[in-house]
Amino acid sequence: MNKADNTGIDLERIPDIPEGEPYSREWQAFKREVARLMAEGQQGRCAVFQGESLVGVWDSLFLADQAGRRQCGGKPFLIQAIQPVLKPMRWGYHRPCPS
Repeated sequence: MNKADNTGIDLERIPDIPEGEPYSREWQAFKREVARLMAEGQQGRCAVFQGESLVGVWDSLFLADQAGRRQCGGKPFLIQAIQPVLKPMRWGYHRPCPS
């Protein structure tokens, strides 16, 4: 995939996180492995990465988070949905609170 579609941005078009920044190695590992994981039928599941290693793949964000906490020994890890695009995230709430 080389073009953006209406559901997100191609992973190939997203720049790497600068070396030395948090999660840069995990993000590079994800980008390296995502095509293989999709070819294996893992699309839609959640992958956990620590450093340059794939820890495993789970059916939901909740299960991936539980496994990451258990298997990564309290060290940082990245959970990423296995998909060919990165979907936009919505931050915050833009409607006024009722008074």
